[in-house]
Amino acid sequence: MKKVTVVCAAAILVMASVSGAAIRYKQSGPWQDISVDDGIGGTTSGWQGGAVPGEGVDARINWGNNTVTLDYEAPTVGNLKIGVDEGGHLVINEGGIMSSSGWSGIGVTGAISASMIVNSGGTANIGGHLWMGAGGVGNFGLLEINDGGVVNVGQNIGLGTINANSPSGGTATINVNDGGLLNLHHWSDTLSIQDGSVLNIFGSGIVTVGGNRVTAAYGYADIGKITGNGGSGIMATFDPDLNLTTIVVPEPATMLLLGLGGLLIRRRR
Repeated sequence: MKKVTVVCAAAILVMASVSGAAIRYKQSGPWQDISVDDGIGGTTSGWQGGAVPGEGVDARINWGNNTVTLDYEAPTVGNLKIGVDEGGHLVINEGGIMSSSGWSGIGVTGAISASMIVNSGGTANIGGHLWMGAGGVGNFGLLEINDGGVVNVGQNIGLGTINANSPSGGTATINVNDGGLLNLHHWSDTLSIQDGSVLNIFGSGIVTVGGNRVTAAYGYADIGKITGNGGSGIMATFDPDLNLTTIVVPEPATMLLLGLGGLLIRRRR
């Protein structure tokens, strides 16, 4: 009976999705909630418009710094926008899968703060670009990927920019924590991480980027835009068979060898 109940509940949620609009999540609560008449002259928390957002929808989490939680596979939305003129936060917990076919933003417009937290067993699949801290001075976007959390980005990424070319005036931080995984389709080799923004990798956290991005990764690291454990070095390697660059924090023994190697090179010079 329990399995039947779960399947029926999932079917109801999918049927209740909508498309072709921009809708906001009122106040805070779980993703599947829909805002309805509360019987006392107001409405309850949840998605406005009478349905959970679906394909083609701008799903907006931006209601007075609200927090929305997700612990099931939600219908794919068009664009996900967290923090549009008002702050907002999304927490993806175990079993939660958020997917967007278009671009997503964390900190889109206004002098606000916005965040996405992906916990163990949670996944965010972003089909398009991911723009963070894109909304001008005072705008801040945070992406926190915790142990067992996964974020996949299907196109470009921008921290402190909405086009991976010019600065927006805002700032952004990505923390790929111990055990977290961030998979990037690609980035702009010098402009995806603008001044004041940073990609931090901690412990066994992993970042992958399509193509040979080794030189770019070290270039970002040299100016403090990619860090290992908040300040130590990173190690970037390219796999030509996969056409993939992997960026990690090297083990202490590896760091020692790298340091000795650098010393020997300097001595030879």
